[in-house]
Amino acid sequence: VIVDNDWAASVAGQLLVSSLVNLLCRQAKVVSRVEIIAEKMPLLILLPSGKTAAPFPACLEELGAWAAKDAVVISAGKTDAIVDFTIIVGCGDTSCSSTQGYELVTLGDGWRAWVGERLHAPTSVSPGSTNPLGPFLAASLIAGEVFKRSRGILRGRYLTNSGFSIWSGQSLTSWHELEDGPELAGRVLPPIHVIGTGAVGNDLTYVIASAQLGEAYLVLIDDDS
Repeated sequence: VIVDNDWAASVAGQLLVSSLVNLLCRQAKVVSRVEIIAEKMPLLILLPSGKTAAPFPACLEELGAWAAKDAVVISAGKTDAIVDFTIIVGCGDTSCSSTQGYELVTLGDGWRAWVGERLHAPTSVSPGSTNPLGPFLAASLIAGEVFKRSRGILRGRYLTNSGFSIWSGQSLTSWHELEDGPELAGRVLPPIHVIGTGAVGNDLTYVIASAQLGEAYLVLIDDDS
């Protein structure tokens, strides 16, 4: 996972990469190792694994150990290992000139996410939002591509040039034509009931915790202690 410097220094980029590592760790029968190549940056986000003093991307080694123990090796830096996939977080015009394996690019910022091949990747996109929705969707899509391309598919399609706006419901190839929505930071979310606090409910609470809302209250309901 190669992270463009602008994205490594942003909330959106760190949310995307941390979510991607979290998801890849859980594909233990498909993924054996994840390397994150990024400049050392102050950590700007909350991690589901809890508080850490480690900067980005070193903190992701702790996240991997929390998510999957030793089932998947997480390395904050490049090694001599041969890889099957290279995922670029940021623009396709990033300075990395040589990569290994199948190459994919992803962006997630605000209410928008894009996943595809480097040939089609948007250029000159700088992240500026603290909204976690776009980054988390991008991470989910790119983790899905690793799974699909590793296991194969019988229906559906591979994503080679696909952009999505959660705000408008658009699905377009052009990032710049995708409609963005308002910022979530500082807004008030009225009290809501969350029925079921397993995998999906837990993830929902993490999304809300990462949205930097001014006020929110969740009533958690689950009969499984």
